[in-house]
Amino acid sequence: MRLLLPLVMILALAAAAVVSVRHAVADETIAAVNGILYDADKTRAATGATLDYASWKSIEAEATLAVSLAPQNGHYWNALARVYYQPRSVSGAAIGPDYSAAYRASRASVVAQPTSGYAWASLAYASDHLFAQNLLPGGKAALEQAISRAAVLGARETPVLGTAIDLGLANWPVLETSTQQDVLRAVRHLAQRHKEDVLAIAYRRGAVPTVCTEPAMTSHRICKELTNHLEAKDLAS
Repeated sequence: MRLLLPLVMILALAAAAVVSVRHAVADETIAAVNGILYDADKTRAATGATLDYASWKSIEAEATLAVSLAPQNGHYWNALARVYYQPRSVSGAAIGPDYSAAYRASRASVVAQPTSGYAWASLAYASDHLFAQNLLPGGKAALEQAISRAAVLGARETPVLGTAIDLGLANWPVLETSTQQDVLRAVRHLAQRHKEDVLAIAYRRGAVPTVCTEPAMTSHRICKELTNHLEAKDLAS
């Protein structure tokens, strides 16, 4: 019995050491993947060029390895989702994002880190594309949940708010009132820092009148002009 206790302790320490090594390898792997994705995004923005398929398959394998080593780490799953969002090319022919695979990775990221606005924004982005093709598991309710959670949890994260507002306005007619209110709350938070960003999204989605109903936006010149125009139109009629 005296020998058994030290043996158990040794085995426990050995297991902990193995886990530590696995996490260290996963951290290093994901750091490399994120670096490649960052460079690929910059290159695509500057030149329009995308990753060749062999390079893309390489980082997919690396990110998949990382999540297999630490499946409870939501950041690793988010990196894998970013890999699937990444366009690539085969023999010069462009291949778009794999939204189904990105959805699965983003869903795993949300399960691992349910309070992360970034994870929900990634899930909302994939959900929007699948919803448009009637391929989203859970349908409209799943899309609304992702948009709402991104809007609420991303209150301090500009990119997350931008995604929630963009997807919310894009799907505005089908959203429940509660989801619309969450989107307008995101408008309020982003407008405190970046009113022009809110208007840029609204212009793109043809939803300037919608965002101008939010009190945080009414003082903006564009919203004032819109209000004056509508009031003049009402008087004329």
